[in-house]
Amino acid sequence: MTSHRGIPVMRSANASLRKSYSKSQLMIYFKSSHFIPYERNELYGHLDFLANVGGLLGLFIGISLLSFFEIIYFLSLRIICNLRLYKNWYGKENK
Repeated sequence: MTSHRGIPVMRSANASLRKSYSKSQLMIYFKSSHFIPYERNELYGHLDFLANVGGLLGLFIGISLLSFFEIIYFLSLRIICNLRLYKNWYGKENK
């Protein structure tokens, strides 16, 4: 027998190859399904990120305002004390 292009086909080799292989099947059964399902959750959501950014922003603005008021207090108190002690705003003169 020949194929459509004139190449001979060996029937006996194909038949012997088919006969030499056998099929096996393995079935595994479990008593119960005691498997822990894995869930993936986000560690940091959009709302958590926004809350942390807002908290840090509030903290830094609060520190900045506190520093600003401390500087104003220090400068005004220093000028007032210099005026009372030395009768001028810049303190005592170096000679």
